[in-house]
Amino acid sequence: MGSGPIRINISNGLPDLDTVSIPVGGQIQFNSDTTYGLTWVPENVLSPVLTSLQPGLNPVQTSPFGQPVSYTITSKTGTRGKGTVKIGT
Repeated sequence: MGSGPIRINISNGLPDLDTVSIPVGGQIQFNSDTTYGLTWVPENVLSPVLTSLQPGLNPVQTSPFGQPVSYTITSKTGTRGKGTVKIGT
């Protein structure tokens, strides 16, 4: 079994993985082609909470709670991609 965060690559505002599953205490990391806005529902499930993505690797986020969370990627032209992080399921 691998270790380290699950990487979610963002290209043209779209994630390469629509849904990922991680254990409680697991990690994700976005790798983005440019700058995007990022919103979460519910908020504060992953730490740190990112509200934007920068080009390249972004900070690793950890899941201290066993609650699924959805995210929406936005750009200057509107909503781009969406995804879900299933935690502890």
